[in-house]
Amino acid sequence: MQIFPFLTKSRKCSSRHIEDSCDLIQAALSIDDPHLRLSVNPSHLRMQGGWIYDSTHPFVAGLSRGVSAIENFYKYIRPDHLGELYSLASNSLLKKLPAWEIPWYDRLDRTPPRGEKGLDSSHGVSFYGPCTREKVDLEYSRLTKLKESISREGYRPDLYGDIEGYILTDGSQTAFFVRGGKHRAAVLTELNYARITVAFKRGFPRVVDSRWCRYWPLVRDGSLNESNAMKVFMTHLNGRRFEIGP
Repeated sequence: MQIFPFLTKSRKCSSRHIEDSCDLIQAALSIDDPHLRLSVNPSHLRMQGGWIYDSTHPFVAGLSRGVSAIENFYKYIRPDHLGELYSLASNSLLKKLPAWEIPWYDRLDRTPPRGEKGLDSSHGVSFYGPCTREKVDLEYSRLTKLKESISREGYRPDLYGDIEGYILTDGSQTAFFVRGGKHRAAVLTELNYARITVAFKRGFPRVVDSRWCRYWPLVRDGSLNESNAMKVFMTHLNGRRFEIGP
Protein backbone atom coordinates (compact mmCIF):
# COMPACT_ATOMS: atom_id res chain seq x y z
CA MET A 1 0.00 0.00 0.00
CA GLN A 2 1.64 3.21 -1.20
CA ILE A 3 -0.28 6.02 0.47
CA PHE A 4 2.66 8.39 0.98
CA PRO A 5 5.03 8.10 -2.03
CA PHE A 6 7.91 10.19 -0.69
CA LEU A 7 9.17 12.41 2.10
CA THR A 8 11.04 15.64 1.44
CA LYS A 9 13.51 17.12 3.88
CA SER A 10 12.66 20.71 4.68
CA ARG A 11 14.61 23.31 2.66
CA LYS A 12 17.27 20.83 1.41
CA CYS A 13 14.87 19.18 -1.06
CA SER A 14 16.29 15.70 -0.56
CA SER A 15 13.72 12.92 -0.77
CA ARG A 16 13.05 9.53 0.76
CA HIS A 17 10.90 7.07 -1.13
CA ILE A 18 8.21 5.25 0.82
CA GLU A 19 7.33 1.79 -0.49
CA ASP A 20 4.71 0.85 2.11
CA SER A 21 3.21 1.79 5.46
CA CYS A 22 6.11 0.15 7.33
CA ASP A 23 8.52 2.63 5.72
CA LEU A 24 6.23 5.48 6.70
CA ILE A 25 6.15 4.41 10.33
CA GLN A 26 9.94 4.00 10.34
CA ALA A 27 10.30 7.55 9.03
CA ALA A 28 8.00 8.79 11.79
CA LEU A 29 10.33 7.22 14.36
CA SER A 30 13.45 8.90 12.96
CA ILE A 31 15.56 10.86 15.47
CA ASP A 32 18.14 12.01 12.91
CA ASP A 33 15.86 14.21 10.83
CA PRO A 34 13.61 16.34 13.05
CA HIS A 35 11.86 18.29 10.28
CA LEU A 36 10.55 15.84 7.74
CA ARG A 37 7.93 16.80 5.21
CA LEU A 38 5.47 14.25 3.87
CA SER A 39 3.71 14.51 0.54
CA VAL A 40 0.20 13.07 0.98
CA ASN A 41 -3.01 12.69 -0.94
CA PRO A 42 -5.65 15.07 0.53
CA SER A 43 -8.00 12.13 1.11
CA HIS A 44 -5.64 10.82 3.79
CA LEU A 45 -5.86 14.01 5.87
CA ARG A 46 -8.26 14.23 8.80
CA MET A 47 -9.63 17.18 10.73
CA GLN A 48 -10.59 16.51 14.34
CA GLY A 49 -13.90 14.70 14.33
CA GLY A 50 -12.65 12.44 11.53
CA TRP A 51 -13.67 14.73 8.67
CA ILE A 52 -11.96 13.80 5.40
CA TYR A 53 -10.49 16.53 3.22
CA ASP A 54 -12.57 16.17 0.07
CA SER A 55 -15.51 18.00 -1.50
CA THR A 56 -17.74 17.14 1.50
CA HIS A 57 -15.43 18.69 4.09
CA PRO A 58 -17.24 21.72 5.56
CA PHE A 59 -14.39 24.11 4.78
CA VAL A 60 -13.82 22.75 1.27
CA ALA A 61 -17.57 22.94 0.63
CA GLY A 62 -17.59 26.48 2.00
CA LEU A 63 -15.00 27.53 -0.56
CA SER A 64 -16.86 25.96 -3.46
CA ARG A 65 -20.48 26.63 -2.40
CA GLY A 66 -20.29 29.65 -0.13
CA VAL A 67 -20.69 30.41 3.56
CA SER A 68 -24.03 28.56 3.76
CA ALA A 69 -22.18 25.22 3.52
CA ILE A 70 -20.24 26.05 6.69
CA GLU A 71 -23.43 27.23 8.41
CA ASN A 72 -25.12 23.97 7.46
CA PHE A 73 -22.34 21.90 9.03
CA TYR A 74 -22.54 23.77 12.33
CA LYS A 75 -26.34 23.51 12.23
CA TYR A 76 -26.38 19.71 12.00
CA ILE A 77 -23.23 18.70 13.92
CA ARG A 78 -23.97 19.91 17.46
CA PRO A 79 -22.86 17.25 19.97
CA ASP A 80 -23.45 17.73 23.67
CA HIS A 81 -20.64 15.31 24.54
CA LEU A 82 -18.02 12.99 23.04
CA GLY A 83 -20.44 10.11 22.57
CA GLU A 84 -22.77 12.18 20.40
CA LEU A 85 -19.97 13.37 18.11
CA TYR A 86 -18.88 9.81 17.38
CA SER A 87 -22.31 8.10 17.53
CA LEU A 88 -21.47 6.02 20.59
CA ALA A 89 -24.13 4.40 22.75
CA SER A 90 -24.69 7.00 25.46
CA ASN A 91 -23.89 6.32 29.11
CA SER A 92 -23.20 8.41 32.19
CA LEU A 93 -19.41 8.35 31.65
CA LEU A 94 -19.62 9.53 28.04
CA LYS A 95 -21.90 12.39 29.01
CA LYS A 96 -19.09 13.72 31.23
CA LEU A 97 -16.63 13.91 28.33
CA PRO A 98 -16.74 17.06 26.20
CA ALA A 99 -16.86 16.55 22.44
CA TRP A 100 -13.39 18.06 21.94
CA GLU A 101 -11.64 15.34 23.97
CA ILE A 102 -9.15 12.92 22.35
CA PRO A 103 -8.75 9.51 24.08
CA TRP A 104 -5.02 9.10 23.35
CA TYR A 105 -3.83 12.51 24.57
CA ASP A 106 -1.83 12.59 27.79
CA ARG A 107 -1.90 16.14 29.12
CA LEU A 108 -2.03 17.72 32.54
CA ASP A 109 -4.47 20.49 31.63
CA ARG A 110 -7.61 19.09 29.97
CA THR A 111 -9.15 22.38 28.86
CA PRO A 112 -11.27 23.20 25.79
CA PRO A 113 -9.68 24.48 22.59
CA ARG A 114 -8.66 28.10 22.80
CA GLY A 115 -10.37 30.73 20.70
CA GLU A 116 -8.89 31.90 17.43
CA LYS A 117 -8.24 35.27 15.85
CA GLY A 118 -9.72 37.34 18.64
CA LEU A 119 -12.75 35.13 19.37
CA ASP A 120 -12.76 33.15 22.60
CA SER A 121 -13.97 29.56 22.97
CA SER A 122 -17.52 30.69 23.77
CA HIS A 123 -18.00 31.31 20.04
CA GLY A 124 -17.51 27.60 19.26
CA VAL A 125 -14.82 25.40 17.77
CA SER A 126 -13.94 24.66 14.16
CA PHE A 127 -14.84 20.98 13.96
CA TYR A 128 -18.44 20.98 15.29
CA GLY A 129 -21.27 23.35 16.23
CA PRO A 130 -22.95 25.30 17.48
CA CYS A 131 -21.00 28.40 16.48
CA THR A 132 -21.86 32.06 16.63
CA ARG A 133 -22.36 34.23 13.57
CA GLU A 134 -18.98 35.81 14.30
CA LYS A 135 -17.28 32.40 14.29
CA VAL A 136 -18.89 31.35 11.01
CA ASP A 137 -17.88 34.63 9.37
CA LEU A 138 -14.34 34.30 10.71
CA GLU A 139 -13.92 30.78 9.31
CA TYR A 140 -15.23 31.84 5.91
CA SER A 141 -13.09 34.97 5.81
CA ARG A 142 -9.93 33.02 6.69
CA LEU A 143 -10.64 30.46 3.99
CA THR A 144 -11.38 32.94 1.22
CA LYS A 145 -8.37 35.11 2.00
CA LEU A 146 -6.10 32.06 2.08
CA LYS A 147 -7.46 30.87 -1.24
CA GLU A 148 -6.78 34.26 -2.81
CA SER A 149 -3.23 34.27 -1.43
CA ILE A 150 -2.36 30.71 -2.46
CA SER A 151 -3.94 31.15 -5.89
CA ARG A 152 -1.81 34.24 -6.41
CA GLU A 153 1.49 33.19 -4.79
CA GLY A 154 1.36 29.40 -4.53
CA TYR A 155 1.64 27.35 -1.35
CA ARG A 156 4.79 28.45 0.53
CA PRO A 157 5.24 26.57 3.82
CA ASP A 158 8.82 27.85 4.22
CA LEU A 159 7.42 31.36 4.61
CA TYR A 160 4.08 30.77 6.32
CA GLY A 161 4.53 27.48 8.17
CA ASP A 162 3.62 23.86 7.60
CA ILE A 163 0.36 22.00 7.84
CA GLU A 164 1.21 19.91 10.90
CA GLY A 165 0.00 16.84 12.70
CA TYR A 166 0.75 13.16 13.19
CA ILE A 167 0.11 9.69 11.83
CA LEU A 168 -2.70 7.36 12.85
CA THR A 169 -2.35 3.64 12.17
CA ASP A 170 -3.87 0.29 13.07
CA GLY A 171 -0.89 -1.59 11.65
CA SER A 172 -2.18 -1.70 8.09
CA GLN A 173 -4.08 1.53 7.35
CA THR A 174 -2.65 5.02 7.87
CA ALA A 175 -4.03 8.54 7.97
CA PHE A 176 -2.67 11.96 8.98
CA PHE A 177 -4.42 13.92 11.76
CA VAL A 178 -4.11 17.66 11.06
CA ARG A 179 -3.35 19.58 14.26
CA GLY A 180 -2.33 22.87 12.66
CA GLY A 181 -3.17 24.32 9.26
CA LYS A 182 -6.69 22.97 8.75
CA HIS A 183 -7.66 26.00 6.69
CA ARG A 184 -4.62 25.65 4.43
CA ALA A 185 -5.39 21.96 3.97
CA ALA A 186 -8.94 22.82 2.93
CA VAL A 187 -7.81 25.49 0.47
CA LEU A 188 -5.26 23.18 -1.18
CA THR A 189 -7.89 20.45 -1.44
CA GLU A 190 -10.40 22.81 -3.05
CA LEU A 191 -7.69 23.99 -5.47
CA ASN A 192 -7.26 20.34 -6.55
CA TYR A 193 -3.71 19.86 -5.31
CA ALA A 194 -2.95 16.20 -5.98
CA ARG A 195 -0.43 16.15 -3.10
CA ILE A 196 -0.28 18.28 0.03
CA THR A 197 2.93 18.79 1.99
CA VAL A 198 2.60 18.22 5.74
CA ALA A 199 5.01 17.92 8.67
CA PHE A 200 5.08 16.44 12.16
CA LYS A 201 3.88 18.83 14.87
CA ARG A 202 6.27 19.44 17.73
CA GLY A 203 4.90 18.56 21.14
CA PHE A 204 2.64 15.84 19.72
CA PRO A 205 3.35 12.16 19.09
CA ARG A 206 4.46 11.32 15.56
CA VAL A 207 2.46 8.09 15.53
CA VAL A 208 -0.64 6.90 17.40
CA ASP A 209 -1.25 3.18 17.00
CA SER A 210 -4.62 1.65 17.89
CA ARG A 211 -2.81 -1.38 19.30
CA TRP A 212 -1.79 0.88 22.20
CA CYS A 213 -5.45 1.53 23.06
CA ARG A 214 -5.37 0.01 26.57
CA TYR A 215 -2.64 2.52 27.51
CA TRP A 216 -4.46 5.65 26.33
CA PRO A 217 -5.06 8.06 29.23
CA LEU A 218 -8.86 8.20 28.99
CA VAL A 219 -8.99 4.39 28.89
CA ARG A 220 -6.60 3.92 31.79
CA ASP A 221 -8.46 6.36 34.04
CA GLY A 222 -11.82 4.72 33.28
CA SER A 223 -13.37 7.63 31.38
CA LEU A 224 -13.76 5.47 28.25
CA ASN A 225 -13.80 1.73 27.71
CA GLU A 226 -11.54 0.27 25.03
CA SER A 227 -14.42 -0.36 22.65
CA ASN A 228 -15.56 3.28 22.59
CA ALA A 229 -12.00 4.60 22.44
CA MET A 230 -11.39 2.38 19.41
CA LYS A 231 -14.56 3.68 17.74
CA VAL A 232 -13.28 7.25 18.13
CA PHE A 233 -9.94 6.20 16.68
CA MET A 234 -11.43 4.30 13.74
CA THR A 235 -13.67 7.25 12.90
CA HIS A 236 -10.49 9.24 12.36
CA LEU A 237 -8.55 6.48 10.64
CA ASN A 238 -11.32 5.55 8.20
CA GLY A 239 -12.57 9.12 7.94
CA ARG A 240 -16.10 10.34 7.42
CA ARG A 241 -17.93 12.77 5.20
CA PHE A 242 -20.56 15.39 5.93
CA GLU A 243 -23.38 14.87 3.46
CA ILE A 244 -26.44 16.14 5.36
CA GLY A 245 -28.58 19.01 4.26
CA PRO A 246 -28.71 21.02 0.99
